[in-house]
Amino acid sequence: MTLGQQQPVVAGVLHQASAGLMIRTVDELVRLDPGFRPDHVVTTQLTLSGRQWTDDRLRAFYRDVIERVGRIPGVQHAALAFVLPIDGSQWNSIFIAGDKPVPERAHLPAAAFTPVSAGFFNTMGMRLVHGRSFSERDAGRSQLVAVVNETLARRVWPGEDAVGKRLKQGWPETQTPWRDVVGVVADTKFNGLMAETPMQVFLPLEQETMRTLAIAARSSVDPGSIAPAIESVVHQIDKDLPLYQTRTMDEVLTASIARQRMSRIVLVTFAAGALLLAAVGLYGVVAHGVTERTHEIGVRMALGAQQRSVVGLVVQQGFTMAVAGSVIGVAGATALSRWIQGLLFNVSATDPATLAIVVAVLLTVGAVACLVPAWSAARVDPIKALRAE
Repeated sequence: MTLGQQQPVVAGVLHQASAGLMIRTVDELVRLDPGFRPDHVVTTQLTLSGRQWTDDRLRAFYRDVIERVGRIPGVQHAALAFVLPIDGSQWNSIFIAGDKPVPERAHLPAAAFTPVSAGFFNTMGMRLVHGRSFSERDAGRSQLVAVVNETLARRVWPGEDAVGKRLKQGWPETQTPWRDVVGVVADTKFNGLMAETPMQVFLPLEQETMRTLAIAARSSVDPGSIAPAIESVVHQIDKDLPLYQTRTMDEVLTASIARQRMSRIVLVTFAAGALLLAAVGLYGVVAHGVTERTHEIGVRMALGAQQRSVVGLVVQQGFTMAVAGSVIGVAGATALSRWIQGLLFNVSATDPATLAIVVAVLLTVGAVACLVPAWSAARVDPIKALRAE
């Protein structure tokens, strides 16, 4: 039994293991709670460029868009945001907490700052854990406020109530104003499903105006069907504003794991081919062995060997080869695990359960592949076998 004879089995284990791990990864990602409800939410983006967009005009535009989009038939909630969940944070900054010692410069905490309008958390289906969300009263700058996520509250104020605390964006010596924390929301995946949830600070959009915006609307109907109405609303306010990246949040979520889904398809395809090659390879090797041992089999049967004994002898030969190839394949998969680890999520590249299933499937297929030549060997006519010699 040479290594060349075991190559189909070894390749089968490697491809099956990779496919199994990617199937587990996609399943983990699909089941993962992103921290918001993506169903029935449509989004589109726009950029307000030019000096005519003063802060006062921006605030008026925010209120006008939200009000008009909210009146579209089927729309339940509407909001604006600087960035959307999954798409990635665009404003990451250091900050300090008002009631904590200021760390050394190299150890200052950093968070993703995200200006959003009132109603954003309801629109995205984000859960308010404690305190309150933003409202129309947070439009002025007399009392600057913020809402933080659970990760920030837990890290900065462990065992304490974050509501009522203060934080300030920027270096300790900068003159940026302090903000009162008025609420804590559940962690939300803003940097893709596979990335760890960062510390997040949400700011009222009317207190921290932005020119690059996403419009989000939650509807009771097909979210894609209200996209034209949203575009019409924006063009009624300003006919020269182009909208881009109009998508549902389900599409955003699906696109975020497109790489893993494609890897799964490719690896499953190769795994199916490798499994077929392993079965054909084992069949060919065992069938060749049966041909070479025809005289021996004839002698055994002439001396009284039962058919089941002959079948067992031939299957044992092929099964031993499959076991040896599986052991080599598992060792190879373990050695090459670091190359696939970057594609995996919540699954180890050497996951014992996956490897056990792969080996079990391959040995089952190998045993079936050996049965055909084994059955042919059991039906050998002893007289013809002895004459052939």
